[in-house]
Amino acid sequence: MLDAARMMVSQEGIAGLSLRALAREVGVSHPAIYNHFADREALLAELSTEALLELGRTQRTALSKATSALDAMVRLGTAYFRFGVSDPARLRLAFAPEFARSAGYPALRAAANAAEAPAIEAVTRAADEGLLPHRAIRERTVAQWAMVHGYTVLAIDGRLTEGRLSVAGAGFAPLVRALSRAVRLMYERE
Repeated sequence: MLDAARMMVSQEGIAGLSLRALAREVGVSHPAIYNHFADREALLAELSTEALLELGRTQRTALSKATSALDAMVRLGTAYFRFGVSDPARLRLAFAPEFARSAGYPALRAAANAAEAPAIEAVTRAADEGLLPHRAIRERTVAQWAMVHGYTVLAIDGRLTEGRLSVAGAGFAPLVRALSRAVRLMYERE
């Protein structure tokens, strides 16, 4: 059921997820879905939780390969970007506005914290290595995340194209390089 729901969201977007259509797809009656999920929101919360956990694992792996604080910031940003562009629906699920306040879903809140932890760790490391002051670690983490997330969404939505940044015939490699440069510029000293 979760595999079919993921596929449906990938093809139709979050708004296209219908429990009736999902029941038809997996070959069960519509009421049978409610044996597993209280409602559509609960199913979306489960998918969002999965996406956030995967994002956290992806970032944690990238962070584990870093040789310096600056390298950690670049690796974290490019891992996030690759995660998002490889499956835009999964990224949109991870940050579905329906779950901005996830109090009703403790597993979702824990997954969001797990996805954010590598970024906090990287920014703290950057402060420890003198790239930035120790004050306002949380705010700096949000700024880093906002920049990388915005860049990723712009790429997914086709906003980083000819005239802004050429990607013709080269896939996302030029965008990854440009993002890496942008992250470095945030932390390198003049």
